[in-house]
Amino acid sequence: MTNVTISTTVKYFGYIPEDGAAWAAMSLFIVLGLLLCWTNWKNQPCKFMIVLVLCAWFEAAGYGIRVLAAHSPSLITFIWPTLFILLVPNAIALVNYIVLGRALAFSGLNVGCLRPNWIARTFFISDVLSFSVQGFGGGLLTSSDNATIQTGEKVILVGLAIQSATLFLFLFCVYNVHARPQYLLKEEKDGQRLVMALYITTLLLFIRSIYRAVEYGTGKDAYIQTHEWPAYAFDTIPISSCYFFYILPTYHYGRCLNDLKKLFASTAPPPPSSPLSSDAQVMLQPPQNSKPSSNSTKTIQLPGSVNYV
Repeated sequence: MTNVTISTTVKYFGYIPEDGAAWAAMSLFIVLGLLLCWTNWKNQPCKFMIVLVLCAWFEAAGYGIRVLAAHSPSLITFIWPTLFILLVPNAIALVNYIVLGRALAFSGLNVGCLRPNWIARTFFISDVLSFSVQGFGGGLLTSSDNATIQTGEKVILVGLAIQSATLFLFLFCVYNVHARPQYLLKEEKDGQRLVMALYITTLLLFIRSIYRAVEYGTGKDAYIQTHEWPAYAFDTIPISSCYFFYILPTYHYGRCLNDLKKLFASTAPPPPSSPLSSDAQVMLQPPQNSKPSSNSTKTIQLPGSVNYV
């Protein structure tokens, strides 16, 4: 790098990024996406699991463009990897929200605020709102005006606060579902595995969200923005760790949900019997045709060769 390139890179990143770390992260997410494709194929995937594959590859693209931005620094090359790495976890969190909603729907219960429709709609709206706010803030970062850039950072911080609050509320919902025996998730092995995966992956996403909120809240001169290792320690590692649970067949969302669906369907109560008594049902049955016996009819011969039966 020339002196001009170095100064421009430091201006955008706050430090000189390490190419090796970015290449390693890119390779890791490519491999994780491929492994998830294989696991999906082997374990009866739900369609939404494809979102996780795309998220892994978008993460990989973000780290690849990050290397380009370090060697050819400009506002555009800096913004794109930032947006990719910043926004992808919103889609990952959305998958967790969908999974809990489906598990609740299979149980057939509607208890208070833990209704499947309520879970799905509330967290979907919150996630889309967080994504939109962060994306809008990221768009403001492309401005050449320092005041607009600062506004963009504040907007991103608001979006991250919404995301953190949503993840915390979701953890509370997962705990309530796990603690209530009527949902049966605690009684079945696949239910326990599903809840365990939701606990750990949501907690990892929450840690990552808190880190990003601190990053944008402390300013460009803070330690967290002038050193590279926190980004890999509190963003790359938590997100990639989530994928180990998505990939392992034991905790695979698609397999667990399909098995729970079959289980709840097999243990569902039988349909209610008819309110009519057995005697009434017998009376309503249509008469069966029977072959007349030889003694049931008599032929009378009358004069005039006419037979009357």
